[in-house]
Amino acid sequence: MDGCSWERIIVPIDYNADGNVDLILGGSWGSKLLRNNGAGNFTQVEDFALDYEMSIDGDDSEKWYTGIFGIADFNLDGYPDIIAFNGNTREDQGGPVLYLNNGGNGTFTRKADDSGLSSQRGGTMAVGDINGDGKPDVVVNGWIDTDCIRAYYGNGDGTFTAAPTAMFDDTNRGTEKGHIILVDIDADGDLDLFVTGTSCPQDWARVADLYLNDGTGNFAYTESGLTGVEGSGADWCDVNADGYMDLVYAGYSDNGGVTIVAINQGDGTFVMKDSLVGGHRGGAVVMAADFNGNYMADILAMGYQDNGGHHFQIMNGLASRGVNSAPTAPTNLKAVEENGIVTFTWDAGSDAKTPAAALRYNVYVKTTDGRVITVVPANPASGVIRSLNSIDAALVGCSYSLRIAAADVAEWGVQTIDGCKLGSAFATSDEVVSGAEAVKAAAVAVKCNGRTVTVNADARVRVIDFAGRVVATASVKAGEAMSLEVEAGAYMVEATTAQGKLTEKVIVK
Repeated sequence: MDGCSWERIIVPIDYNADGNVDLILGGSWGSKLLRNNGAGNFTQVEDFALDYEMSIDGDDSEKWYTGIFGIADFNLDGYPDIIAFNGNTREDQGGPVLYLNNGGNGTFTRKADDSGLSSQRGGTMAVGDINGDGKPDVVVNGWIDTDCIRAYYGNGDGTFTAAPTAMFDDTNRGTEKGHIILVDIDADGDLDLFVTGTSCPQDWARVADLYLNDGTGNFAYTESGLTGVEGSGADWCDVNADGYMDLVYAGYSDNGGVTIVAINQGDGTFVMKDSLVGGHRGGAVVMAADFNGNYMADILAMGYQDNGGHHFQIMNGLASRGVNSAPTAPTNLKAVEENGIVTFTWDAGSDAKTPAAALRYNVYVKTTDGRVITVVPANPASGVIRSLNSIDAALVGCSYSLRIAAADVAEWGVQTIDGCKLGSAFATSDEVVSGAEAVKAAAVAVKCNGRTVTVNADARVRVIDFAGRVVATASVKAGEAMSLEVEAGAYMVEATTAQGKLTEKVIVK
């Protein structure tokens, strides 16, 4: 089927929205797409190709494996797209490059010069919603004149808007030969950044840096004391079921190969354990989740071990580390179509361990022509998540938009995902309200009084300045006042409710 799988990575993707998880073999010698027939058998999709793909062989082997591909539906058409690092990283070339899915036929079109993405070599990337608008964004780590981090807000149409570099504070140091992941480390409902690798601005030191998101997509470096590594992989999971997301990462440290389980204490500090799993290095790959369904987090680690240990290990969780339980499903499901876009909303689920703000959400949509559209591949009947390493793309808020007609929706559902990456059962609905009049009749009203905003229905509120920057976000109950801690001036207030979305211009005095 492939002939050679050395120095490649395996990337899960349901490219044709049939409910089965397909696979990309990516990296050196060109990518291959393998179609899953639902019975565990795979066949190669002949017309699939990604041009100019980044090689991970030769001098660059053992540096990048995870983080050079990203999967999400960037144009909200119901089919997952691909972002891949491209070009020769030793010749100042690099990705990321966006490939848009051509309707699930197994081909992808490169979105070249008009995607809004910029070249950045030698690094990795993470995909997730960093500004809480329900659209997938991209954060890229690597070299532009020096090592740095850049972020791109997804516009929902297959293009991106580059975030101001000031969204990272002046300690934005960046790395290469490492990994970057999005994780809600402080359990406040927005995605923070964990970054490993070697850093030119830090005299090529091996680092493990943490940047906290203030909720509007601005990040501030926080001193964590975590052991630095390169050639690394990283993942997150609440491994001890205490409600705080922990870090698991591996790579080459100043003392050789190491795999670290960093237990989050909930106060900005970590307890680091480096003897639970072997010392993996060299393009290390790690995953942390409940693989065997016993409600305890397990750890997978792969990478060369200098001490002669196994290069591939799965460590089963122990009850002494904390037993998890499934979260509850969301309630009050509503869907409204306007101008060819259906917006799905719901009320938050709950969990015995994970704080409500830190819960994530996954949506599936069954269409009348038999497609099964998912934000994260999952089984609609059982709620079992089929691609645990895709959870970073899960929704951080209680709304989701899709370019689809109301008449094409046969059924839809939403599930809650907790900090242990365990999903609830799906709450389901077959109702979609269609037509501008229905939206208008229940439209939300926004009122501004000096430095407060009120809405007449429960809403997710975003305040946007006229440079397009999100300066404040909040979930506001009907009749409650939202204080605006912003400079005086004109702003747009966007309020999204179960009945629709309204954007109003307000003047803050």
